[in-house]
Amino acid sequence: MKYTYSCSECAMDVDVDVPMAEYDAEKDYEGALAAFENGLAAENPSCRQSLMYNQIITYEFLNDYAKAAELMGVYLELYPGDETAVRENIFLSTR
Repeated sequence: MKYTYSCSECAMDVDVDVPMAEYDAEKDYEGALAAFENGLAAENPSCRQSLMYNQIITYEFLNDYAKAAELMGVYLELYPGDETAVRENIFLSTR
């Protein structure tokens, strides 16, 4: 199954238009992770925040809370004003 991630910030399509909810419905978290990592490899700064956040959430779905927490630390250094991520980080600290 081939995925495309469509960035709402820059309208860039990266082979990775499937929202996280559809990955969840399919339970294809490995496919989702590959899609987001592929998008991050494109190094488009306007898409980076969304891709990074989705990558973190995907690791949570995969029950890899240590990796999600590690990536969240990097994410919050780059985007400290993201209140949703701050709350998510609190959740991660309980895992």
